[in-house]
Amino acid sequence: MNIKFVNPYNFISLGNECKRKSFDNYINNKELLTGYIECELENLTPIFIPNTTNENAFTDNEKYKSYDFFSYDDIREQKRTSEYSEPVIPASEIRGVIRSAYEALTDSCMSTIDDSNILSKRTTIPAKPGLLKKENGEWKLYEAERLMIKVKDCLTDTAQNFRNILSKYNEGDKIYFKRGIEYKNYRIYTISEISDINVDGYEEGYIHFGEDFIKKHHESIFKLGEMIHDIEITYDDIKKIDELITIYNELNKDNNDIKYKKFNELLTSKDFKSGRRVLPVYYSIYKKDDKSYVYLSPACIGREVFTNKLSDILKVQGGYQPCSSIENLCEACALFGFTGNGSGNNALASRLRFTDAKIKNKKISNEDYYDKICILPELASPKISATEFYLERPYDDKGKTYDMWNYDYAFNWDHQNKIEQFDKYVPKIRGRKFYWHSKKVKSAYEQNKRNCKVRPLKKNNIFSFRVYFDAITEDELNKLVWILNIGDNNNMNCHKIGRGKPIGFGTIKIRINKIIKRDISIDGDTISYELNEYKIDLKKNRPFDYNRKNVQEFLKITDFEKAPRNINYPIGEDKTKPDRQNSKASHQWFIGNKQIGYGHKDVKIKASGTKPIIYKTLPYILDKDITLNKLYKERN
Repeated sequence: MNIKFVNPYNFISLGNECKRKSFDNYINNKELLTGYIECELENLTPIFIPNTTNENAFTDNEKYKSYDFFSYDDIREQKRTSEYSEPVIPASEIRGVIRSAYEALTDSCMSTIDDSNILSKRTTIPAKPGLLKKENGEWKLYEAERLMIKVKDCLTDTAQNFRNILSKYNEGDKIYFKRGIEYKNYRIYTISEISDINVDGYEEGYIHFGEDFIKKHHESIFKLGEMIHDIEITYDDIKKIDELITIYNELNKDNNDIKYKKFNELLTSKDFKSGRRVLPVYYSIYKKDDKSYVYLSPACIGREVFTNKLSDILKVQGGYQPCSSIENLCEACALFGFTGNGSGNNALASRLRFTDAKIKNKKISNEDYYDKICILPELASPKISATEFYLERPYDDKGKTYDMWNYDYAFNWDHQNKIEQFDKYVPKIRGRKFYWHSKKVKSAYEQNKRNCKVRPLKKNNIFSFRVYFDAITEDELNKLVWILNIGDNNNMNCHKIGRGKPIGFGTIKIRINKIIKRDISIDGDTISYELNEYKIDLKKNRPFDYNRKNVQEFLKITDFEKAPRNINYPIGEDKTKPDRQNSKASHQWFIGNKQIGYGHKDVKIKASGTKPIIYKTLPYILDKDITLNKLYKERN
């Protein structure tokens, strides 16, 4: 059965350029307005914002965390099963939602980009074995031959089991070995004997301990080969190996599993950094613009840490990297403020102040505000490493697309199943991430460390809050008002807030009740002011061009009335429960999406695990069909 789904998020397009000017140029020679906007907020679906003073509000079970809804109460040490507080929506949550929309609609910078989040991606293309060492103050990479040394009994290798003997060695230790049989299908030799001393007829090699897993039968010995002369190994390349180990350990923190412990000990040792020790690595080399890029890893098939940062890509892609100078500000930073480099002369205070949203439709009991305690499904995937969703599909000058692409390079498979690189490739991100609305809320059916137990707010509660503005222009006020209610108090265009957006939580409709302007008058030596209502015809207030692509995308993805019905993360097949297809196994969808179909029309290479080809990419918001097929099974 060909089930379809809509991915929970999509991207509002970037324009051609993020336009900036000095702060003074935004306000000079213009009438400046001060006052506040009286707003009403209704949650059209359940919403959840955590009270973080207690991470175990409903359970002592450390298997997963549990939170009550945000309130002014300090609930630490409390069990909240029968305790209820009056709900509050914090100002910071509302401000973040409105700023994100303001940035998207005014072609402002992407202020929340964080370059501390390292860009990386798992690759299924085997890397080559190599040896890394420091010589005369410079890093050198050597080719290596990999040989297998048995650590678990198996039918295909009758040599001695070296498991106990290897336990006394560390990563990169030098040993001497004698070859055993050759696996001709893999063109790789096993090892029949080893020695600590140079024995006649033996060869020299270096031990590499791979990732530990149950079915592993062999570790590796790397034999030194020729130096690779046409690449330069920099300090940044060495740093990326360290970052890669950090990523591996972060991905496995729930299992308390430390990956490549011996490898990391050698990588960070003084002996390696001084050149006294050699580090076995796997490497891949890609060339772009006559420059070679090398990716080093402890695994033959593992992850690559990319050279590009998000800010690097955004700088090239229209200059959308975060603002850094008061003399060069986008619209959003000029209004909402920015921190710059943290110094007083290169930071800007916000001209807006949001208040907390407090309950307006008071109920007899605080209990009446809340839904039942529930468990949120696991919301951990997919990540920014899903480049087929987060990046534009690249095309060359002749309109030909490429088989694979990521944050650094793109390539095709040629007639000899070798990589043919796209030299002119410039990675481009899809845009700003927004979530579709959904009228159906999903709940979890199982519990693990990535689940979270929460008490959400029932739908159709009404809150009130204010947005104070100080010395803003009429144009800025018109845009702010339009973004708050998305053009009309009575339409069904809504914002999303809080946790659980992918499963149907978080839809809020903001309505403008009135706008108050402060008018100052001077009578002799007396200065006084009065508050008067400022009239904006909300139905005629159209400060944005509705023909622009980003505005059309924003209006479509915020339309709650026309929300897609079949929202789900990419659906994979949970092999532990064959009758259940769910987002927990969504990584299998991405694996399968690279293992079906064929490469570009001139070559027609068939996709496989070691020759991946991206088949489907995320549809665009304005596409007539925004769905994807539910399941791509990985090939055996």
